[in-house]
Amino acid sequence: MIDRLLILVVLLSMASPGHATKQLFPDQFDYRRYNQLAGPDLLAQDWQEDGKYSLSIRYQSRSAETFYQGEKEVAGTTIQDDYTFLATQYDHRQLDVTVTSGISATSNFVLRIGAVDKTIHLKDDAEGTTKVQKKGLKDIYAGFVIKAIDTNDWRMNMHLGMFLPVALTNISGTVGGDSQTLGYVMQHGSNSASLMPGLGVSRYFYRWSAGLEATAVIPLYPNDLDYLLGKEMHLKPWVSTAIGKSVSVYAMGHYQKVERPKSAHPNMDASLAWTRDSRNVGGSSADIAVGAYLQVDWWRFAQYRLFIEQRIPVYRNLNGTQLQHEQQLSFGLRFQPIKK
Repeated sequence: MIDRLLILVVLLSMASPGHATKQLFPDQFDYRRYNQLAGPDLLAQDWQEDGKYSLSIRYQSRSAETFYQGEKEVAGTTIQDDYTFLATQYDHRQLDVTVTSGISATSNFVLRIGAVDKTIHLKDDAEGTTKVQKKGLKDIYAGFVIKAIDTNDWRMNMHLGMFLPVALTNISGTVGGDSQTLGYVMQHGSNSASLMPGLGVSRYFYRWSAGLEATAVIPLYPNDLDYLLGKEMHLKPWVSTAIGKSVSVYAMGHYQKVERPKSAHPNMDASLAWTRDSRNVGGSSADIAVGAYLQVDWWRFAQYRLFIEQRIPVYRNLNGTQLQHEQQLSFGLRFQPIKK
Protein backbone atom coordinates (compact mmCIF):
# COMPACT_ATOMS: atom_id res chain seq x y z
CA MET A 1 0.00 0.00 0.00
CA ILE A 2 2.74 2.46 0.94
CA ASP A 3 4.45 1.94 -2.44
CA ARG A 4 1.32 3.15 -4.24
CA LEU A 5 1.00 6.14 -1.92
CA LEU A 6 4.61 7.19 -2.47
CA ILE A 7 4.19 6.90 -6.25
CA LEU A 8 1.07 9.09 -5.98
CA VAL A 9 3.01 11.72 -4.01
CA VAL A 10 5.75 11.84 -6.65
CA LEU A 11 3.24 12.13 -9.51
CA LEU A 12 1.39 14.94 -7.74
CA SER A 13 4.61 16.87 -7.24
CA MET A 14 5.56 16.46 -10.91
CA ALA A 15 2.13 17.70 -11.97
CA SER A 16 2.07 20.73 -9.66
CA PRO A 17 2.51 24.17 -11.23
CA GLY A 18 5.92 25.76 -10.74
CA HIS A 19 5.12 29.44 -10.36
CA ALA A 20 5.69 29.37 -6.58
CA THR A 21 8.99 27.48 -6.79
CA LYS A 22 11.17 30.57 -7.28
CA GLN A 23 9.62 32.12 -4.20
CA LEU A 24 10.30 29.01 -2.14
CA PHE A 25 13.70 27.97 -3.45
CA PRO A 26 16.55 30.12 -4.81
CA ASP A 27 18.47 29.05 -7.91
CA GLN A 28 21.31 27.75 -5.75
CA PHE A 29 19.02 25.55 -3.68
CA ASP A 30 20.66 23.81 -0.71
CA TYR A 31 19.03 20.44 -0.12
CA ARG A 32 20.86 19.95 3.17
CA ARG A 33 18.24 21.60 5.37
CA TYR A 34 15.25 20.86 3.16
CA ASN A 35 15.45 17.08 3.40
CA GLN A 36 16.00 16.94 7.17
CA LEU A 37 12.45 15.90 8.10
CA ALA A 38 12.06 12.24 9.00
CA GLY A 39 8.77 11.81 10.82
CA PRO A 40 6.54 14.23 12.72
CA ASP A 41 7.24 12.65 16.12
CA LEU A 42 10.93 13.64 16.24
CA LEU A 43 10.74 16.46 18.78
CA ALA A 44 14.39 17.54 18.64
CA GLN A 45 14.61 17.61 14.84
CA ASP A 46 12.13 20.26 13.71
CA TRP A 47 14.22 23.35 14.53
CA GLN A 48 12.75 26.83 14.08
CA GLU A 49 14.72 30.08 13.87
CA ASP A 50 14.03 32.90 16.32
CA GLY A 51 10.56 34.32 15.63
CA LYS A 52 9.54 31.46 13.30
CA TYR A 53 7.19 28.59 14.01
CA SER A 54 5.71 25.42 12.55
CA LEU A 55 2.39 23.67 13.14
CA SER A 56 1.95 19.94 12.58
CA ILE A 57 -1.35 18.02 12.63
CA ARG A 58 -1.07 14.23 12.60
CA TYR A 59 -3.69 11.47 12.62
CA GLN A 60 -2.67 7.87 13.25
CA SER A 61 -4.56 4.61 13.34
CA ARG A 62 -3.68 1.06 14.33
CA SER A 63 -5.51 -2.13 15.23
CA ALA A 64 -4.16 -5.00 17.34
CA GLU A 65 -5.50 -8.54 16.97
CA THR A 66 -2.37 -10.68 17.44
CA PHE A 67 -1.31 -12.05 20.85
CA TYR A 68 2.32 -12.18 21.89
CA GLN A 69 3.99 -13.83 24.87
CA GLY A 70 7.57 -12.62 25.00
CA GLU A 71 8.83 -12.93 21.42
CA LYS A 72 6.31 -15.56 20.32
CA GLU A 73 2.94 -15.15 18.65
CA VAL A 74 0.30 -17.22 20.46
CA ALA A 75 -3.40 -17.97 20.20
CA GLY A 76 -5.79 -16.20 22.54
CA THR A 77 -7.10 -19.57 23.71
CA THR A 78 -3.84 -20.15 25.60
CA ILE A 79 -4.88 -17.58 28.24
CA GLN A 80 -8.67 -17.84 27.93
CA ASP A 81 -9.02 -19.89 31.13
CA ASP A 82 -6.90 -17.46 33.17
CA TYR A 83 -9.33 -14.52 32.99
CA THR A 84 -13.10 -13.94 33.08
CA PHE A 85 -13.02 -11.87 29.89
CA LEU A 86 -10.67 -12.23 26.93
CA ALA A 87 -9.71 -8.97 25.17
CA THR A 88 -9.55 -10.07 21.53
CA GLN A 89 -9.04 -6.77 19.66
CA TYR A 90 -7.81 -3.28 20.45
CA ASP A 91 -8.30 -0.30 18.09
CA HIS A 92 -6.41 2.95 18.60
CA ARG A 93 -6.93 6.27 16.81
CA GLN A 94 -5.07 9.40 17.74
CA LEU A 95 -4.89 13.05 16.68
CA ASP A 96 -1.92 15.23 17.69
CA VAL A 97 -1.32 18.94 17.19
CA THR A 98 2.28 20.11 17.68
CA VAL A 99 3.51 23.71 17.67
CA THR A 100 7.25 24.43 17.54
CA SER A 101 8.26 28.05 18.09
CA GLY A 102 11.68 29.70 17.95
CA ILE A 103 11.97 31.80 21.12
CA SER A 104 15.67 32.69 20.77
CA ALA A 105 18.67 31.97 18.56
CA THR A 106 19.45 28.83 20.56
CA SER A 107 16.11 27.59 21.90
CA ASN A 108 12.68 26.41 20.75
CA PHE A 109 9.47 25.81 22.67
CA VAL A 110 7.40 22.73 21.79
CA LEU A 111 3.76 22.15 22.75
CA ARG A 112 1.87 18.98 21.80
CA ILE A 113 -1.82 18.44 22.52
CA GLY A 114 -3.60 15.25 21.53
CA ALA A 115 -6.80 13.23 21.76
CA VAL A 116 -7.40 9.47 21.54
CA ASP A 117 -10.25 7.19 20.53
CA LYS A 118 -9.79 3.69 21.99
CA THR A 119 -11.93 0.59 21.51
CA ILE A 120 -11.51 -2.79 23.22
CA HIS A 121 -13.40 -5.99 22.33
CA LEU A 122 -14.02 -8.24 25.36
CA LYS A 123 -15.33 -11.79 25.03
CA ASP A 124 -16.68 -14.32 27.52
CA ASP A 125 -18.70 -17.51 27.21
CA ALA A 126 -21.86 -16.14 28.87
CA GLU A 127 -22.20 -12.65 27.36
CA GLY A 128 -20.47 -13.07 24.00
CA THR A 129 -18.42 -10.11 22.78
CA THR A 130 -18.71 -6.65 24.33
CA LYS A 131 -17.24 -3.60 22.59
CA VAL A 132 -16.21 -0.69 24.81
CA GLN A 133 -15.17 2.64 23.25
CA LYS A 134 -13.69 5.62 25.09
CA LYS A 135 -12.53 9.03 23.80
CA GLY A 136 -10.66 11.85 25.48
CA LEU A 137 -7.59 14.03 25.80
CA LYS A 138 -4.05 12.69 26.20
CA ASP A 139 -1.52 14.13 28.61
CA ILE A 140 -0.09 17.42 27.28
CA TYR A 141 3.60 17.64 26.39
CA ALA A 142 5.47 20.92 26.85
CA GLY A 143 9.22 21.37 26.61
CA PHE A 144 12.27 23.20 25.32
CA VAL A 145 14.76 22.27 22.60
CA ILE A 146 18.27 23.72 22.98
CA LYS A 147 20.66 24.01 20.05
CA ALA A 148 24.05 22.59 21.08
CA ILE A 149 25.84 22.26 17.71
CA ASP A 150 24.85 23.81 14.36
CA THR A 151 27.22 23.69 11.39
CA ASN A 152 26.69 23.25 7.68
CA ASP A 153 26.92 19.49 8.07
CA TRP A 154 25.95 18.74 11.66
CA ARG A 155 23.29 19.64 14.18
CA MET A 156 22.81 18.44 17.74
CA ASN A 157 19.78 19.46 19.79
CA MET A 158 18.99 18.65 23.40
CA HIS A 159 15.47 18.77 24.73
CA LEU A 160 13.84 18.65 28.12
CA GLY A 161 10.10 18.55 28.60
CA MET A 162 7.27 17.24 30.72
CA PHE A 163 4.03 15.40 30.21
CA LEU A 164 1.36 17.26 32.17
CA PRO A 165 -1.34 14.99 33.68
CA VAL A 166 -4.62 16.16 32.19
CA ALA A 167 -5.87 12.82 30.80
CA LEU A 168 -8.23 10.48 32.65
CA THR A 169 -6.72 7.41 34.35
CA ASN A 170 -9.69 5.76 36.09
CA ILE A 171 -11.85 5.18 33.02
CA SER A 172 -14.61 2.61 33.44
CA GLY A 173 -17.06 0.89 31.12
CA THR A 174 -19.95 -1.56 31.25
CA VAL A 175 -18.57 -5.09 31.04
CA GLY A 176 -20.71 -8.14 31.78
CA GLY A 177 -23.56 -5.90 32.90
CA ASP A 178 -21.45 -4.13 35.54
CA SER A 179 -19.39 -0.94 35.53
CA GLN A 180 -15.72 -1.94 35.63
CA THR A 181 -12.46 0.01 35.57
CA LEU A 182 -10.95 -0.72 32.18
CA GLY A 183 -7.43 -2.04 31.64
CA TYR A 184 -4.17 -0.12 31.41
CA VAL A 185 -4.27 0.12 27.63
CA MET A 186 -7.66 1.89 27.78
CA GLN A 187 -6.51 4.61 30.19
CA HIS A 188 -5.68 7.89 28.43
CA GLY A 189 -2.77 9.02 30.59
CA SER A 190 -0.72 8.39 33.71
CA ASN A 191 -2.18 11.06 36.06
CA SER A 192 1.42 11.75 37.03
CA ALA A 193 3.82 14.39 35.71
CA SER A 194 6.61 12.74 33.73
CA LEU A 195 9.99 14.14 32.77
CA MET A 196 11.13 13.64 29.14
CA PRO A 197 14.82 14.37 28.43
CA GLY A 198 16.30 13.70 25.01
CA LEU A 199 19.04 14.26 22.48
CA GLY A 200 18.87 14.53 18.68
CA VAL A 201 21.81 14.41 16.26
CA SER A 202 21.54 15.11 12.50
CA ARG A 203 24.16 14.75 9.74
CA TYR A 204 23.46 16.59 6.48
CA PHE A 205 24.76 15.67 3.04
CA TYR A 206 23.82 17.26 -0.24
CA ARG A 207 20.77 15.18 -1.17
CA TRP A 208 20.28 13.09 1.93
CA SER A 209 20.58 13.26 5.69
CA ALA A 210 20.64 10.89 8.64
CA GLY A 211 20.29 11.10 12.38
CA LEU A 212 19.36 9.59 15.71
CA GLU A 213 17.03 10.71 18.48
CA ALA A 214 17.12 9.23 21.98
CA THR A 215 14.50 10.03 24.62
CA ALA A 216 13.33 8.76 27.99
CA VAL A 217 10.05 9.14 29.87
CA ILE A 218 10.44 9.19 33.67
CA PRO A 219 7.29 9.32 35.86
CA LEU A 220 8.09 11.54 38.83
CA TYR A 221 5.66 10.59 41.60
CA PRO A 222 2.79 8.18 42.37
CA ASN A 223 -0.53 9.55 41.20
CA ASP A 224 -3.67 10.05 43.26
CA LEU A 225 -4.59 6.39 42.75
CA ASP A 226 -1.25 5.44 44.34
CA TYR A 227 0.26 3.56 41.42
CA LEU A 228 3.21 4.56 39.25
CA LEU A 229 3.83 3.63 35.63
CA GLY A 230 7.25 2.37 34.57
CA LYS A 231 10.04 4.27 32.82
CA GLU A 232 10.34 4.29 29.01
CA MET A 233 13.31 4.49 26.65
CA HIS A 234 13.04 5.33 22.91
CA LEU A 235 15.68 5.23 20.15
CA LYS A 236 14.85 6.51 16.64
CA PRO A 237 17.49 6.27 13.88
CA TRP A 238 16.44 7.78 10.55
CA VAL A 239 17.56 8.58 7.02
CA SER A 240 15.91 11.04 4.60
CA THR A 241 16.46 12.14 1.01
CA ALA A 242 15.01 14.81 -1.28
CA ILE A 243 13.47 13.92 -4.63
CA GLY A 244 13.58 17.21 -6.48
CA LYS A 245 12.31 20.30 -4.68
CA SER A 246 8.83 19.07 -3.81
CA VAL A 247 9.22 15.61 -2.28
CA SER A 248 11.34 14.09 0.45
CA VAL A 249 11.11 10.46 1.57
CA TYR A 250 12.44 8.86 4.73
CA ALA A 251 12.86 5.64 6.66
CA MET A 252 12.94 5.55 10.45
CA GLY A 253 13.40 2.87 13.07
CA HIS A 254 11.81 3.01 16.52
CA TYR A 255 13.05 0.84 19.38
CA GLN A 256 11.30 1.21 22.72
CA LYS A 257 11.62 -0.43 26.10
CA VAL A 258 8.84 0.09 28.66
CA GLU A 259 8.97 -1.08 32.28
CA ARG A 260 6.06 -2.66 34.12
CA PRO A 261 4.09 -0.39 36.49
CA LYS A 262 5.85 -0.02 39.84
CA SER A 263 2.57 -0.88 41.58
CA ALA A 264 -0.83 -2.09 40.41
CA HIS A 265 -3.87 0.12 39.79
CA PRO A 266 -5.99 -0.28 42.97
CA ASN A 267 -9.30 -0.45 41.05
CA MET A 268 -8.27 -3.21 38.64
CA ASP A 269 -9.06 -6.83 39.47
CA ALA A 270 -6.34 -8.68 37.56
CA SER A 271 -8.48 -11.83 37.28
CA LEU A 272 -11.13 -10.10 35.14
CA ALA A 273 -9.07 -9.51 31.97
CA TRP A 274 -5.42 -9.65 30.93
CA THR A 275 -5.52 -5.90 30.17
CA ARG A 276 -6.02 -5.24 33.92
CA ASP A 277 -3.01 -7.34 34.95
CA SER A 278 0.11 -5.19 35.50
CA ARG A 279 2.28 -8.18 34.57
CA ASN A 280 1.01 -7.75 30.98
CA VAL A 281 2.35 -4.21 30.54
CA GLY A 282 5.59 -3.12 28.90
CA GLY A 283 8.47 -4.93 27.25
CA SER A 284 10.68 -4.25 24.24
CA SER A 285 9.66 -3.69 20.62
CA ALA A 286 10.98 -2.28 17.35
CA ASP A 287 9.17 -0.85 14.32
CA ILE A 288 10.30 0.42 10.92
CA ALA A 289 8.49 3.36 9.31
CA VAL A 290 8.64 4.67 5.75
CA GLY A 291 7.07 7.96 4.76
CA ALA A 292 7.09 10.98 2.50
CA TYR A 293 6.60 14.75 2.61
CA LEU A 294 5.06 16.63 -0.30
CA GLN A 295 5.73 20.37 -0.55
CA VAL A 296 2.47 21.86 -1.76
CA ASP A 297 3.52 24.22 -4.58
CA TRP A 298 0.23 25.92 -5.29
CA TRP A 299 -0.27 29.66 -4.75
CA ARG A 300 -0.96 30.48 -1.08
CA PHE A 301 -0.65 26.83 -0.08
CA ALA A 302 3.11 26.88 -0.72
CA GLN A 303 3.64 27.08 3.05
CA TYR A 304 2.26 23.57 3.61
CA ARG A 305 3.66 20.05 3.50
CA LEU A 306 1.54 16.94 3.38
CA PHE A 307 2.99 13.81 4.94
CA ILE A 308 2.12 10.13 5.14
CA GLU A 309 3.78 7.27 7.00
CA GLN A 310 3.35 3.51 7.21
CA ARG A 311 4.86 1.63 10.16
CA ILE A 312 5.32 -2.13 10.58
CA PRO A 313 6.67 -4.15 13.54
CA VAL A 314 9.94 -6.07 13.20
CA TYR A 315 10.63 -7.22 16.76
CA ARG A 316 8.61 -7.97 19.89
CA ASN A 317 9.68 -9.16 23.36
CA LEU A 318 6.76 -8.27 25.60
CA ASN A 319 5.99 -8.74 29.27
CA GLY A 320 3.32 -11.37 29.88
CA THR A 321 0.63 -11.60 27.21
CA GLN A 322 -0.39 -8.63 25.07
CA LEU A 323 -2.15 -7.73 21.84
CA GLN A 324 0.10 -6.04 19.29
CA HIS A 325 -0.62 -4.20 16.03
CA GLU A 326 0.66 -5.44 12.67
CA GLN A 327 0.82 -2.02 11.03
CA GLN A 328 0.15 1.65 11.72
CA LEU A 329 -0.83 4.40 9.30
CA SER A 330 -0.20 8.11 9.93
CA PHE A 331 -0.89 11.15 7.80
CA GLY A 332 -1.26 14.84 8.25
CA LEU A 333 -0.29 18.38 7.42
CA ARG A 334 2.66 20.56 8.40
CA PHE A 335 2.53 24.35 8.14
CA GLN A 336 5.61 26.57 8.16
CA PRO A 337 5.62 30.18 6.94
CA ILE A 338 7.94 30.98 4.02
CA LYS A 339 11.00 33.00 4.85
CA LYS A 340 10.77 36.53 3.54
